Amino acid sequence: MKKTPTDIPVLEVKALNAGYGKMNILTGLDLLVREGESVALVGTNGSGKTTFLKVVSGFLRPAAGSIRFLGQDISKLPPEKRVSLGIAHVPESREIFARQSVLANLRLGAYLRIRKGGDPDVQKDLQRMTEIFPVFSRRLRQAAGTLSGGEQQMLAIGRALMSQPRLLLLDEPSTGLAPLVVKEIFRILRTLILDMNLNLLLVEQNTRLALKTVNRGYLLERGRLVREDGSQELLEYLNAAGFTHAGANG
Repeated sequence: MKKTPTDIPVLEVKALNAGYGKMNILTGLDLLVREGESVALVGTNGSGKTTFLKVVSGFLRPAAGSIRFLGQDISKLPPEKRVSLGIAHVPESREIFARQSVLANLRLGAYLRIRKGGDPDVQKDLQRMTEIFPVFSRRLRQAAGTLSGGEQQMLAIGRALMSQPRLLLLDEPSTGLAPLVVKEIFRILRTLILDMNLNLLLVEQNTRLALKTVNRGYLLERGRLVREDGSQELLEYLNAAGFTHAGANG
């Protein structure tokens, strides 16, 4: 796949306002994700993090501002068009197809690639998913709904990766999972960032773990971005400010 010039951000959001009905949640947001970069959006519950991801993936229309992806204005594009351009969104609810097999869920991630007449790399990518998530190698025919919570989260990530995204939006991957499972998922994320040059925009309640995983971070408070910095610098700022790292386990 053709690489984007380094001077063109993968994601560029400017002066974004968004909300639900007459209720404004996000105000004046400016955010960048550059090529080869992983970024975390952190903040307390209710600050607007999930709303922001919904706007980027197209499930919520912005009230004002612009969203550019690989230099193209996508502010008015529907979600399926954004997927075809290279944006994959793993929601907090995971939304796997519980009655379908693990294999079927993974193949659904490559649906657009298959629909265009088949992609010889799909089978190779399926094999790659079993290497990244070894538990799937012996459970491809198992119903996805019978997997544990952690395995379902891995499946949701794997399904998103099957679309060969240029940008992965990941919403609260640690929710409801045991600490050891969370550590394993974030270990896999770090591997993906290094080995696949994954462009990642991460929303995560465990602020400490999120900022130890990414390059940069943004702090969102009451719908406004109040600070942007390198991950270590932002973590030090939050520590000095007495910010509670919810669910911190590392």
